[in-house]
Amino acid sequence: MIPEAMLQSGWRGEFGSFLLVLILMVNLSMAVWAFTDAFSWENDNQSPTMWAVVVFLLSIAGFFLYLMLGRETTSSHSRRSRSRGGIIR
Repeated sequence: MIPEAMLQSGWRGEFGSFLLVLILMVNLSMAVWAFTDAFSWENDNQSPTMWAVVVFLLSIAGFFLYLMLGRETTSSHSRRSRSRGGIIR
């Protein structure tokens, strides 16, 4: 028999709340990662804040957009390091 308290409170509501919090935490962590990654590239043409907002609002789609469009390629990053006198390993 199902306990009366579980029927009244609704375990589905609690699970839905947990799922919502989990999705928000994943979105927030992806947005923070995109912000820090975009900031580390030091690209003046693309704002790290803009990418963080795009990733947060569009969730997984925004994250993949950032990975495809927002990140610089490794070759252009290494060229920048060489021009600054950086050591590439």
